[in-house]
Amino acid sequence: MIYNRQTIALLMRLCKLVSGEFGVRIHLDDPEIISKLNKLLSGGGSPEVLTVWRAVRNEIAPEEMPAAMAPRRVYRGQAVEEVGHPRAAAPEAVPAPESRPRSVRIYRGRIVN
Repeated sequence: MIYNRQTIALLMRLCKLVSGEFGVRIHLDDPEIISKLNKLLSGGGSPEVLTVWRAVRNEIAPEEMPAAMAPRRVYRGQAVEEVGHPRAAAPEAVPAPESRPRSVRIYRGRIVN
């Protein structure tokens, strides 16, 4: 995988924090670094480690993330399947100005053109 400078800096910081907290050495040249970090941090960690981990995950493209790391919706501790979000639906076509009724403007109780 190819990372940009910001992602590498975040990964280096995360590796330092993980080695200090968990006593595990993680190398940046490891091809499975993301999945190893995902397994290690799925159980939790200090707030600082988890904050840096979230930043790393945001930097990584979604197609590079393993399926176990893919974001999912949770409601009251239960995973919710996304069928179709009403806001994600295509916007309805706005009728042409001729077909929709003309709006009436009212200013201080009087109809104004």
